[in-house]
Amino acid sequence: MALEFAECLSMKAECATFWAGWGAIATAAVGVVTVVVALLAWLTSRRAATIAQQATTIAKQQHEEAMRLRNEDARIIGRMLLYEIDAAPHRLSALATKWQKCIAWDDDARIRFVNEFKEVLADAALPVFPGAEKVEQRIHNLPNALGADLATLIGGSRTLVEIVRKIGQRIHHPSHVGDRFRYQGSRTDLATLLHQLNWLATMSEALAAEFRIFVGVSEVEMKAARAAVENA
Repeated sequence: MALEFAECLSMKAECATFWAGWGAIATAAVGVVTVVVALLAWLTSRRAATIAQQATTIAKQQHEEAMRLRNEDARIIGRMLLYEIDAAPHRLSALATKWQKCIAWDDDARIRFVNEFKEVLADAALPVFPGAEKVEQRIHNLPNALGADLATLIGGSRTLVEIVRKIGQRIHHPSHVGDRFRYQGSRTDLATLLHQLNWLATMSEALAAEFRIFVGVSEVEMKAARAAVENA
């Protein structure tokens, strides 16, 4: 007859087999628990790896979609701004040439041709890149170099407008017979405007060349387009 549990609470010799049996059961139970824990840990690890892989796949898809949208927007912006950017160097160079000729660059920087002087100021007061300023919040979608250079030119054109504004405030307009139109500021102001025009012309010419490459339009095609506009 098997020994009861209560009978083997004391360490009797005849209870050794009884306790050995319970020890085997306990060892087996621990083994089962260990296997179950290991299995759960493996399943958890597999699930975590699956979730991580899914998250990586989703992130990659989102990145690819964002890049696709950026490239599409960049192409649209490129087409929108191509002719404006292509025309900028010619316009700025013409203004710089006219400005240089209408002023006698001696110590007094006298105005030689009043009408041309007024024309340059009026033209230089207009935004050089009005289209680019309208989409200013989107130019970061352009390739990094193009976007950075265009942003620099937008800032430079705004500086140009500010220089023109200051010069305009220092012009004396005739108020009576015998009085004459003259500039009451310093020669440095006029030289600063000339420098800004030349700098913008040079930088915009480099950007126009890069922009044509980005959009995929050759210089020959642009010349044909300019000729068509001029002859229209």
